[in-house]
Parts: sequence; structure tokens; C-alpha cells
Amino acid sequence: FEVTSFSRMLPQDKEAMQRYLASGVIKGIGSALASRIVKEFGDDTFRIMENEPERLAQIKGISDAKACEIGEQFSAQSASRQAMVFLQKFGLTPSMAMRIYKELGQKTIATVSANPYILAEKIQGMGFRRADEIARQMGIPAESPARIRSAARFALQNASGEGHTYLPMEQLENAVFDLTGVQGTELENAITQSVLEGRFIQKNEQNQQRIYLKKLYLAAAGAASKLMELAAFPRRATKTDYSAKVAEMESKVGTTLSDEQRDAVLAALTEGVLIITGGPGTGKTTIINVLLELLDAERLSYLLAAPTGRAAKRMTEATGREAKTIHRLLEIQFGTGDRERQIFQRDEEHPLKADVIVLDEVSMIDVTLMHHLLKAVAPGTRL
Repeated sequence: FEVTSFSRMLPQDKEAMQRYLASGVIKGIGSALASRIVKEFGDDTFRIMENEPERLAQIKGISDAKACEIGEQFSAQSASRQAMVFLQKFGLTPSMAMRIYKELGQKTIATVSANPYILAEKIQGMGFRRADEIARQMGIPAESPARIRSAARFALQNASGEGHTYLPMEQLENAVFDLTGVQGTELENAITQSVLEGRFIQKNEQNQQRIYLKKLYLAAAGAASKLMELAAFPRRATKTDYSAKVAEMESKVGTTLSDEQRDAVLAALTEGVLIITGGPGTGKTTIINVLLELLDAERLSYLLAAPTGRAAKRMTEATGREAKTIHRLLEIQFGTGDRERQIFQRDEEHPLKADVIVLDEVSMIDVTLMHHLLKAVAPGTRL
């Protein structure tokens, strides 16, 4: 047979109908009302709602106006309805099914049918194992290239959660084997295909084949490049120029700096990039406070930031000056219709305006956020 078109039929299962109606997909119908509707109309529920919605007024709690409104919503949501029914066949909750539909739209059924592993890639909260179970129910072969590629992506994402931007090839292959049971040529070909498609980046570094998720590789490379650029920017002032001023400021604030603290303050005034490390109580906050006093005296502008709201609040309390979260500093917004897409208003074209930027708790910043932050730091700004 050559199929020119086909359609999926709505189920005749009362329990599935009631679950769908109770999911919140139709405004004004909750769990109790969904139960009464299905009890009244049984297997005929969906047909009544689509073709004879006025009959819904027979149900206690539904007026004529509300019956018409429900009918209009039901008809308008034909694609959504079919997708929800289709997805719930695989044991997905109504809320997860709705999340998938909002992401994939009217192509939900076609997209998931063609490659259920797209769910692990695009839907937050849907991991490889859940997508793999759906694929198994759909009859997708265990050695499917889409399955292996998805497992590899999942392994790299897991590694990123532990702080790694890449995995050595051998380690990635072992992780994928643990997930899929597939090894050898099929596994190698699937990873190579992801590299050729630009999803993964493969680098031969230190006599090791390393596989990166593309976005993490670009973020790491971009952050490294920008740090080198900032560090190499020519400086006019030297530590000698500021030594007397640092001593003067120590006297003003009633603090005596150790040699290491003094070196840190002088370096912060003269270097493009400076990292200050030390455990609790080693005097990092004192360094920042003296530095800020000097910047005020020199009439240099500065911005203070930290990765989290709590860290920013601590920084504000410790310095007596406003500190922001990095997201607020970069003026984050979320893309319309895509809650996961972050848009930063501050970037290369709209950089942060400051002579100096002071970041606290930098070890908490992930590589992607660091990349976005550095893109917004103009050449010549000290970090």
C-alpha cells in the first residue's frame, strides 16, 4: 500500500478521556467536573464535546454559555488533544505531555514518532532513560543510531554536571555502553556522525581524543580567549605608582594589610585580570574593601557581582556597596515562547560600563555563564 494520508483516532477509553479533561487543558474543567462529564456521556464524550457541546449543559455546574465555551476550546485544540492522547499512551503525565506539546507544537506526533529521543534533547525534565523507554514501546531498535547519539549526549551532559566540559573518547564510549549495551563500530559511527553534524566537537589534545558538547566547547574557548585578551590589554600604571596610595588608604580605614594582601590590591589596580583565592578568614573581603576605597579615591567606576542572590547580599553587607547577581548585571530576559532560552542584554555590542568589575564566589560560576559575562566586559576593563 502507498499511504497518501492518515489520522490517529481518539481513544474510546473512559479513563484516558477523564485524565485528559482533568489535566487543565480546557479552562473551567477540573477533576470533579471531568469525572461527571465522562460518567454522563461515556465513550461518546469527545464526540459530544466537539459536535454537540450544548448538551454539556445537562451536567450540574455547566451553564449554556459555559457549554459553548468548552466546545469552542475543544474544537480549537484538536492538534493539542491528539498529541496529549498520543503522549499519554506512553505513561507520561498530563503536565509533561503539555510541556512537550508547547515545545513541539502541532508537529508533536510526527516529531516524536520519527525520533522519540528528541524529547531528551529539547524537554527539560525528560532524560535519556525516559525517552529510551518511550522508544522501546514504539519499537525503535536497540542499535538505532538516534538512540546511541542520544545516549552520548546524555553522558556528556551528566559529565558537565560534575564540572567537565568534555570526556575522553574511551570514557564516553564506556558511558554509552553502560546506557545502551551497544559497542564497537555502531557506537563509533554514531559518535562520528554527531561530530560531522556539528553537535559534538572532537579535539586531539594532550595525546587524547576528547569529545565536547558543542555549546560547552564554544563557551570554554570563548571564555579562555576573552580572559587572555583582558589580561594582555596594555596598562599604564604600575604597582610603584600605587604603593604610597595603598599605604595611605590602610591608614585611613584603620587596616594593616599583610604583604600578600598588599600585593593583591596593587595587582588589582594594575593587572587586566586577577584571581584572589583563599579559605574563610584569610582576608579576601579586606582586600576588596581597601581596593574599593582606592577606586573611589581615584574616581574609577566599578561594578560588584556574585553568582547567587545570597552571595550578592553578603558582598553588599561586607562592602557597604551594591552588589548584583551576574544575571541581573547582564540584564537577563527570557525568549518569548521559550522559557529556557536566556537572552542577555549586555554583550559585545552593549558592554558593561565600568573601569573595574569585582566578582565574588567565582568558583560557583559555570562555564556558560562565565562566557556570557566575559563577552560583556569591554577591553580595558579590569576584572
